[in-house]
Amino acid sequence: MALQPDTMLELALPGTGLAHLAAFQIDPHIIAGRLTSMLEHFQIDRFVDVQAVYLGHRGTLSARIRAVLDFLKKNVCIGPSQLSGE
Repeated sequence: MALQPDTMLELALPGTGLAHLAAFQIDPHIIAGRLTSMLEHFQIDRFVDVQAVYLGHRGTLSARIRAVLDFLKKNVCIGPSQLSGE
């Protein structure tokens, strides 16, 4: 079972180990000196899977949820076949 990202960050902050997390999660901690970037030569420039999960009512999605999914689809490179409700 994979650890959740927040748990990985919580383990990395006290120096328990290494974590591979998104820049938006770790940049404030690197700037503050709580984390150190390591293994930069192993960083890869590729897309990683993103999952958007909405646990709501069955049927038609609300306009707000549809707007969020449309935004993610446009800005986070999610393919149409990966979106529920399409």
